[in-house]
Parts: sequence; structure tokens; C-alpha cells
Amino acid sequence: MADPKRLIEIDEEGHEPFRRWRKSDYSESMVEGKAALNKIEKYLPGIYEKVDALEVYAVSLLQSIIRTESVNSAPPGEKPLAQLVEKELIRIGFTTKAIEPEPNRVSVVGNKIFGGKSRPRIIFYGHLDTVPAGNLSEWSSPPFEATLVDGKIVGRGAQDCKMGVASAIVAARVLSEFDPIFSGTISIATAADEESGGHKGIHELVKAGLLNDAYYGVYIESIPGEVHIAHNGMVWLKVTTRGESAHSSKRNYFPNAILKMGKVAEALDELVFTGWQPHPLVPGGPYISVNKIQGGTKENMIPDECSIICDIRTMPAQTLKSVLGDVEHTLDRLRGEDPKLSVETEVLTYGRSGEIPPSDPAVVFTQLAAEKVLGTMPKAVGVAALTDQRWALYDAGVPMVIYSCGTPTWHMPNEHIFVKDYLNTIKILCTVALMFLRIG
Repeated sequence: MADPKRLIEIDEEGHEPFRRWRKSDYSESMVEGKAALNKIEKYLPGIYEKVDALEVYAVSLLQSIIRTESVNSAPPGEKPLAQLVEKELIRIGFTTKAIEPEPNRVSVVGNKIFGGKSRPRIIFYGHLDTVPAGNLSEWSSPPFEATLVDGKIVGRGAQDCKMGVASAIVAARVLSEFDPIFSGTISIATAADEESGGHKGIHELVKAGLLNDAYYGVYIESIPGEVHIAHNGMVWLKVTTRGESAHSSKRNYFPNAILKMGKVAEALDELVFTGWQPHPLVPGGPYISVNKIQGGTKENMIPDECSIICDIRTMPAQTLKSVLGDVEHTLDRLRGEDPKLSVETEVLTYGRSGEIPPSDPAVVFTQLAAEKVLGTMPKAVGVAALTDQRWALYDAGVPMVIYSCGTPTWHMPNEHIFVKDYLNTIKILCTVALMFLRIG
């Protein structure tokens, strides 16, 4: 049965308070960004030197974060990691607020005011949860040991998104040592539940008003050459076929739910969606993937029920109504071909797509900060996945981009990040934070 919290975005679709994002001009944002970068230029060598000096601390912190298991929806949830993060934030002078909408599903926000002025405010964002480790035999080292080898840290969550959480903390520690040169608030938000849609994580932070009124946000999870500014939506759809239970010897007289599902699953896998347009940033198009199956009661009983769970990824502007209409059209065709087919659907999770214009200062400033550290400017592109970015953009009104110098190893065995890239991420966060904060 669907969890009502996973369906809260259905009513929000098309009615989000910040759905029409603010207007921006790329040339103006570029001029503004270069001026901001020029204003902080003299401070950057000292800041970068401090980041390098904290390498041992940074590596140790990330290893501790990876070693604190926080697999989504598995006991003991994100709570132990949230407690570790909160303790570290307090240690570097942040005030904190933790929320726990359900037992062990804990998110933490830390704030620190610099220069005696709370505005402007910037947010560093990362999520605490990870996907499971998967097949342990495919890992070169235990996935929760955070092994350091050949200049890289290997472990589940290293890229997605524990490097982001650690980078935010280290960047804040570095900037704390340069307090006199700037004013404003740095916020570090670490949320539960991203891997299942964020409904029990960042949504709860937004609902509590803990992310609102920020000038800028960076969600620290990407790769060096790409600033992610748009993403897919997601539907997790349960499809169930019904049969009749009986002894196996009656197989010719009673409908078998598993055999019925075979035809349904194949047809859904071949479904071609309608009612969408290609997007200039988000690659590809909508798709459906049949990823889980459950059916049968006992070895000698005809199965009376079989269910699959489909992962559907949608494009910006594509509606849930359109998606479900395409699914029902396919099922109606199968019902017409087989009068004994009994099949029904249930939406388990719905997540909206999201996007921010490439001309927004949040995007351009991030590109310029990355170029300053890396020597090349990352492209502003979309990503074929659901992310927590939408909650910040549409519900909190925060111009948030997704960026880090990570690796494309999301959800893979031997997920890893390179220490050099990790330190570069911290330098970029420090740079872009100072570009937005008040200098002097």
C-alpha cells in the first residue's frame, strides 16, 4: 500500500509557489559574477592553502561519514549519521536544528552568522542516505570501510552524497578562519530520504521553514565538467495481476497471475510515452523500467497474485495524468486481447521534474568559481535522474544548482571519489560562497 507522504507532490504539480522562476539575463549574470570574483581574488590563495592544509582532517571526516551506514529505509535510518554531522557542526561553531518526522529519519540544518549580519544567506546541501551496497563480491574492498587507496576513497556513498556532506563541513571550517573579511550566513543542510524522493527529508526541512530565504544553494553532487540545472521526474508504479489459487494440477482451468504478468511486463517495457517534448537540457526522453517482481504463495499452488514495480522517469512539463493515461491505454489493449486478464495499478511514489535557467546567477557564479579552481568552465546541463533540487527551487524558492568534482559512480560497485577532486570541491564551495556573501 502506498505511503501517503510519497504522494504529496501530486497535488503540488503545476501549483508550486516558485514554478515560474525569476527572470535572468546571462550577460548580466556573467558581468556580475566576474565582478564578484574580482572582489575576492586577493583572499583566494590563502583560502586554497588552508584547504590543502586540512587534507588529513577532510579525508578522516569523509571516511567517518562513509563508515556510518545510512542506507535508505534500512534500520537505523539516517539518525547515527545525522548525529555525527550535528556534532561536527557544533564543534565548528554552528547552531543546529534536527528534525525527525519518523523514527530514525533525521535531517539536520546548521547555521553560522559571520560579521554580525545574517544576510545574505547561502546553503550547502547534501543528503545523508545511500542506496544499498548491492553484491559485495563486486567490491574491491568492503563498501563501508571507506578504504583509501591510490589517491581515492572507495565506499558506498563516497560520491552519492557523502563527499558532498563532508565538503560542506570542511568548506565551512575553512571560511570560519576568514570571518573578518565577509558577512552573512552560511547554512549546511543535510537531509534524509533523497534516494526515495526526499519526501521524508528535504521536504520536511522546507515545510519547517529551514531552507527559505537563501540567496543561493549548491547541492554538492555532480562531476567536474557539469553543473546540473535540470532533472527528470519520477513515478514508481505498482502493477498487479490477479489469478485464482488452486492446486497445480488445475493449471489448465485457473488463471495464473504470474503468466498474466509476463505479458503485462513485456508490454510495459515496450511502452512509448506521448504528451511530452524534447528538453534542451535533460537528455533523452521518458522511459519505464520493470525493476521488481513478487508473486506466488507456495510451490504447489497456482499463484493468485503477482506484482511488479516499475520505475518511470518523466520529462519536464510531462504530467502524471499523461503518464498514467499511457499506461492504462497499454493495459486496455491487453484486456481486449485477453478477457481473463485482471490487472490494476497503484502509484507508490511521485516526484516532479525541476529546472533552473542557465542564465541565473546561481548557475553562472558556480561556473565561474569552478573555472577559477579547475581552469575550465563546466557546462550547464540536465541530468537523467530525480534529485532534491526541485524542493529547493519550487517550494523554498532557493536558486540551487548541483555541482561537485565527483565521479560518475552513482549506485555502482566500488563507488569512489579522488582526494584531489574532493579538495577542489571544497575550494570551489569557498569561492562561490564568498562571491555571494558581503565582503568587507
